[in-house]
Amino acid sequence: MDVGSDRYTHKLLNKGTIGKYGEWFTFATVWQYSEQDLGSNVIGNIFALENLEPGTTLSVDEFAFELPSSKSFPPQVSNNTCSELVVNGNAESTDGRGWAFYPMYSKNPGDWEPTITKEVLSNGSVNKFYRANNRKWHDDTIRFNMVKGCFVKAMTYWLSLKVRVSSVTPVSYQVRLSAPRADGSGTTYKYPLNCPAQSQADGWVTCSGPYVVEADWDLVSDDIQFNVILDNKVDVGPIWAVVDYDEISMSFMAGPAKDSALTRTLCQGGVPMLMYTSLHRHLATETHRTA
Repeated sequence: MDVGSDRYTHKLLNKGTIGKYGEWFTFATVWQYSEQDLGSNVIGNIFALENLEPGTTLSVDEFAFELPSSKSFPPQVSNNTCSELVVNGNAESTDGRGWAFYPMYSKNPGDWEPTITKEVLSNGSVNKFYRANNRKWHDDTIRFNMVKGCFVKAMTYWLSLKVRVSSVTPVSYQVRLSAPRADGSGTTYKYPLNCPAQSQADGWVTCSGPYVVEADWDLVSDDIQFNVILDNKVDVGPIWAVVDYDEISMSFMAGPAKDSALTRTLCQGGVPMLMYTSLHRHLATETHRTA
């Protein structure tokens, strides 16, 4: 709250997140505080759960509101930072009691945010994964940023991810890497992985292949953004596919001796982050399908 006026930031539950009446469900989100949010005119903050139907009884358990720990960031040791560019790619070791999706994010957080979901496998073990639901466009997918200093010309990475889609019609997808160029001339785009069409009948499908870093990344001014682009001729509304992700990885294979030299410190620009979670009642591409 500001002195003399109030400002609000809303976080919405994704469609399909709330279970049946009387069942527990998980709500996890991320707040990023701007300088204005923390200014001298701010006298306090209020956390509230709103828009419940009259007469609803709401129970809250395992509440956490915290700064992300070191496990939500790349390792600080420079000779190990580029060994794996994806943080928490398997959704198994995140903050927020294991339910906060950071460092993954959505480009349209007002419409939807990633969720961590769990399932029991045939062997009885529990698997966690990322889910994108309530999507509105073919590139509405989870995103994350990778350290620019790890993109040195001629370095080779092995890129891999598991995807499951709810689409009845088979849909293909591409992995897209992008970053703004330092001279302001636009954005550099690369598509290192093209994955064949799959449908909900295929279950989990692994797509993977090597990526050799081009010199283009020397000209960008920021970290490299990773996201998945679904075929816009198949992935269309009004009913958009739910897309699940797991075991996302971009691991170092080979490269020049200078590959461990980073051009920036690994931090989040000094911007404080808070998480809230409550548990409430193109080269050769390999593809593996798991029924």
